[in-house]
Amino acid sequence: MENPEHEIMLTERARLAAAELYSSELPYHNFDHAQNVVSEALKIADDCDQEGVPINREALELAAIFHDAGYHRDYKQEGFKSKEELSAALAKNTLQDLGASQELIKQVQETILATRWDSGFATNEQKAIRAADLAGIAKNFESFVDNNRRIRKEYEILNGVKVPWDVWKRETGKIISFYLSQNIRLTSRHDDEQGRSIFHENTKKILEQFLELSEGELEGKNT
Repeated sequence: MENPEHEIMLTERARLAAAELYSSELPYHNFDHAQNVVSEALKIADDCDQEGVPINREALELAAIFHDAGYHRDYKQEGFKSKEELSAALAKNTLQDLGASQELIKQVQETILATRWDSGFATNEQKAIRAADLAGIAKNFESFVDNNRRIRKEYEILNGVKVPWDVWKRETGKIISFYLSQNIRLTSRHDDEQGRSIFHENTKKILEQFLELSEGELEGKNT
């Protein structure tokens, strides 16, 4: 078991190092987003502790810190199959420099890879990072629309193309529907009185509302 002092030192040093691996020019996948995911991940870890669900808090926090590191970089040009693979590699390099164990580094990398949109998951840490990464979309409709707008703008910046609204809306629906097909439940804290996932129920309603928006209505919400 890791010394608590070591854990605090490692995660704080990792956070400082990771900040340099994000671009503040990205509208969404920047270090602020990473820190929001860290906050949500730690809440989930607290819930797991309260209900006796085993989870490696240190691995989860480190994965959240690095999960979108290097998002602004061309992962294909750097020889990776996905942005998540690049982020995992950056996490490995940084954590090795910080003296983390190989076992911890491997778990952090595997957890980061579970954030790829079409990924499955095999561990509680992977479920937790998925839930933490998605936490913002189910808060309310306005937040969902604002985040979606930021992600669309970011996609266009990184790829140098304009994406037609109908195409973007269709792809958003496909991705969110895939998320809703997955069971990422770890504790009862996020269940409603009928035992249903609050995240799933809220997100279904938000997505239905979003898919009815025209681009003009979307822009109107930006004023």
